[in-house]
Amino acid sequence: MPNQDNLINELESNYKYSVENNNLVAARIPGLFFILMSLAVACAMEIHGSSVHVGILIYTILFGLFAVLYWYSNKLLLKRAWLYFIIQGSLVYISGIFMGIYPVSLITLYPLLLSQTMGMIGQRKRYYVIFILLLFCSSSLVLVDMDIIVSYSAVAIPNMIVLIAYARIFFNQVNAKIRSERLVEELEEAYKQVQRLTLHNERQRMARDLHDTLAQGLVGLKMQLDATKGYLSLGNTDKATELIDTAITRVSESLAEARRVIDDIRSHTNISFSQQVEDQMNNFEMTTGIQYVLEDRLNEEISTSIAEQSLRILSECLTNTAKHANANTVWVHIYKEKNAMNMEIKDDGIGFQAMNKLGRKGHYGLLGIQERVRNLDGDIRIISKEGTGTEIIITIPLEGAL
Repeated sequence: MPNQDNLINELESNYKYSVENNNLVAARIPGLFFILMSLAVACAMEIHGSSVHVGILIYTILFGLFAVLYWYSNKLLLKRAWLYFIIQGSLVYISGIFMGIYPVSLITLYPLLLSQTMGMIGQRKRYYVIFILLLFCSSSLVLVDMDIIVSYSAVAIPNMIVLIAYARIFFNQVNAKIRSERLVEELEEAYKQVQRLTLHNERQRMARDLHDTLAQGLVGLKMQLDATKGYLSLGNTDKATELIDTAITRVSESLAEARRVIDDIRSHTNISFSQQVEDQMNNFEMTTGIQYVLEDRLNEEISTSIAEQSLRILSECLTNTAKHANANTVWVHIYKEKNAMNMEIKDDGIGFQAMNKLGRKGHYGLLGIQERVRNLDGDIRIISKEGTGTEIIITIPLEGAL
């Protein structure tokens, strides 16, 4: 039963939510037309009577009071539902008294009240249904002549079934709409939460990267400079010179790491993939002194995941070239062919025997490149021989990538 109670509480909340946001206006407008149509029928039947003006005036007052209460039923049903149905039922009964042998208001307005219970939630609903049915039956037995009870029932019962069916369908749609609106609001809130968490994680990642690069590099540099100062004070210039050379190397390494971190951060911005490739090549040339020739004929934007992984792959290739190739120039060619991005990296270095070197000490970078390409469902070819340079050809499918 707890699940049922939870469902009832949720539906009650949905109903209150719909009332507060005036979602039931669409239901009350057809109801008003139905009330006016009933009044028109009652007045038309009264024309054949003796006191036309008096009857029309009475019907107009009673139906008018019924319509006003019906229009504000969204507020009354939440707090004083019993009072609402008692008053409305009484108005219908009184109007039926003035209608003679064929009380039209019983046929039209009681079913309308019964249809309103379809929008109610909880255990109270069944009591209201029973109450209105009892009012309808008792009023019909008292006010309807037994000679026409069959024809009366033939009109009243189908009318009641149609109105109840309409109300049930409508309120099911209302509840579905409310739930969809709630889901949209929850999704929007979840999206905002993801954005906040992403920003928080990104800041933490940046803090870690800066700590691992700049902070540690500066700490090490300070220690070396302090030691250099100490050796200089002792007159040991040879050791001081050695420490200065080591410090210079350490600064170069820290700068390279800092550029890598900056490139990684910029890869998460709205800078195009082509611009990021060009920036990476410029940084490579500034850091290593190796010239490059870039030919980028991709001419379209690619998904964020492929762009990030491709930049890392290019970075690994350039790092391997700087460390092992002893090259003077690197050629990078990027283009699209058959729904795939092709990236060719070639150098004029000393080359190596690819099959013999893969996995050996100092060549784990190639394995890392292969793993990244494999994660993108791509293909990689390494063409190299000793003394002829190295060419790496990478093909990454673009179709269906996110």
